Amino acid sequence: SSGARRVMASPRIAVVTGANKGIGYEIARGLGQAPGWLCIMACRSPSQGQAAAAQLQAEGCRVHFLMALDLDDRASVAAFAHQLQAQYGGIDALVNNGAIAFKAKDPTPFQQQARPTLHTNFFGTVAVCDALVPLIRKGGCIVNVASIAGCLGRYSPALTAKLTDPQLSRQELGNLMDQFVVDVEAGGHRQAGWAGTWYRRRQGG
Repeated sequence: SSGARRVMASPRIAVVTGANKGIGYEIARGLGQAPGWLCIMACRSPSQGQAAAAQLQAEGCRVHFLMALDLDDRASVAAFAHQLQAQYGGIDALVNNGAIAFKAKDPTPFQQQARPTLHTNFFGTVAVCDALVPLIRKGGCIVNVASIAGCLGRYSPALTAKLTDPQLSRQELGNLMDQFVVDVEAGGHRQAGWAGTWYRRRQGG
């Protein structure tokens, strides 16, 4: 039937956060070039998102900038999910790439970097998952982009055991992230078994 043909011709939908530059941009390019896929490029800045989408569209990529998505703003996350469902019904892949990282030359003291970093990179990503995972269709997937700076070998054996415990609950993991912030702000994170680095930034370096 014509209805069946339309369904078969519908592209699979992928959402990539932080898609306006860097790794996210290249992921969007790859998905936009893949047969049968449409990539929704999500980022915080509407102007940057629209410009990035236009650049890839000019290359023939199947990409679209839907609306701004700010991982730090729960209302923004909810609005994005609502619009995504209204326009596409569901998605087939979620690529969690959006994050922040303090540059090596940033004057912000190390003790003040933990809270905003975790607010975006962990809790913001969790909020996106809460909003978008229910929209993932059967057979879909979630891809989390990570940094080698998060290698568990950088942590104490006790913390590594906690983080790799199969029984670790989401609430317990969130509590560990909160404790990390507290320990960093108190200057005792190394003694507590945490690493002294995230991304490329080392304490005091």
